[in-house]
Amino acid sequence: MTLHRQQILAFFIPLLDLYQNRAMYLEKKLIWLHGAFMNTKVFAQRLNQGLDDIGVPVLISERIDVFSKLLDVPRFKAEAILNGRLPVTPEMLSQIAKELEVSPEWLSGDE
Repeated sequence: MTLHRQQILAFFIPLLDLYQNRAMYLEKKLIWLHGAFMNTKVFAQRLNQGLDDIGVPVLISERIDVFSKLLDVPRFKAEAILNGRLPVTPEMLSQIAKELEVSPEWLSGDE
């Protein structure tokens, strides 16, 4: 029996959709950190609030430039962190908290 292209696609497309939906859900909602989940929305809000407090420009392109230099990371990574889409390591969380003069617990939403 020969499988036709449509039959193969009909089998795999629902699986791909399920995988993509699950990955997007996890990416938007959770960051794994210190063995616990951190709410990315809270993290991004507090990060941007902290950047406002130290006078980082509000214009997103300028904010990305300043933040990428502050952490010494590429622009694409800085943008993903600012939007809460990229998990931060405990070391990076500590570095960001130190630069913003806040506690890592507050920044991550644990406080």
